Amino acid sequence: ESFEQDETIKLSRGINGVFSNNKTLFSIENKFTDHKEKTTLSNLNNITANEELLTTTTAIDQIQGNDKFITWRNFTMEKPILYLIDEDQFLMLNDLPPSYNTYIIGDEISVLICTNDNDIYTREYYILK
Repeated sequence: ESFEQDETIKLSRGINGVFSNNKTLFSIENKFTDHKEKTTLSNLNNITANEELLTTTTAIDQIQGNDKFITWRNFTMEKPILYLIDEDQFLMLNDLPPSYNTYIIGDEISVLICTNDNDIYTREYYILK
């Protein structure tokens, strides 16, 4: 799907990250914050299709990706997860332990950095192709 030159997309005020892979526009949005309970509801959205892909109470930001997948950084210990664009599905890396996950994304090779501070501070690096 492509946009006409005069087409406008209105973004919500809660957007805290946008990524485009030249086909689709994706965002992470702070949908709701309950200041009393100190919880936030965040969404991963396909803005082009006006579709919510993921809703989570886990704090996430730094959306990035390439033509194959989309990633984000999480602020709680979680198993790494990717959104596979062409398959329109999520891939959870169940073989890896929960950690704070950060990604460095390239066109051909990407790196997943898993940081764990449960017992001792450790950092593991994984290549994603």
